[in-house]
Amino acid sequence: MGTRESSSFAFRWSAFALALTACTRTPPPENSQAQAVSVPTPIASASASTSTPPEEPAPRAIAEDDPLSPGLVSFQGMGVPTKGGVDVRGVTFSVEALSSALASAGAVHEDDLLGAKLAIVAELEQVSAPEAPEGIAVQSRAGTWLRPKRLLSARVVAPAQMITGEANRSKGFMVVGEYLVSRKDLAWALAGQDPEGKRVRLWGQPRTVVCDPNSQCLAGGSLPLFDVGRAELVP
Repeated sequence: MGTRESSSFAFRWSAFALALTACTRTPPPENSQAQAVSVPTPIASASASTSTPPEEPAPRAIAEDDPLSPGLVSFQGMGVPTKGGVDVRGVTFSVEALSSALASAGAVHEDDLLGAKLAIVAELEQVSAPEAPEGIAVQSRAGTWLRPKRLLSARVVAPAQMITGEANRSKGFMVVGEYLVSRKDLAWALAGQDPEGKRVRLWGQPRTVVCDPNSQCLAGGSLPLFDVGRAELVP
């Protein structure tokens, strides 16, 4: 083989080897590891959080024999008429407020409230007014009393019961049917009309008072009383 042919063959072999080396893939190092990418966790904005309103405290229950006091309380009592609304144990509620609270029970008329036993949940506040100067007549309330600041709920515990009968005197009371009725109750309920010897119709709540061992009482040892919410003379 001549010198020119030897050079040409050597050149072609070198080009082939270079092309083969370029096409060969170099494997990654055995100890190489993938780098973990750290993604920051978003922090919630303080303005996005909502505050939970405080819960209403439980009302303080007042027994029927205990006096009412200011604050958020629950109590029961019979409704009687008074100036400006319905009186429940000395606290005056408007007919509109009680009717709205009792709408689901169907008691929306004032007559449905008078003589009915009501369960009240309300916030009461104490109010004081100066006494009128001596010798001056003032048509306003004086002294200290409780009034509702908020009426939260009301419900009828016992509807008014109705009794009818002739009213007669009996040991400081008036007797109507099988019940003893306070003369004072009949006096205000009948607007001062004398009911003695007349038939009356009463709405209210019966209750039994157990007598003391040494007191004068009926043979059964108790007095059947009837508390009057409203009354009328029967023609």
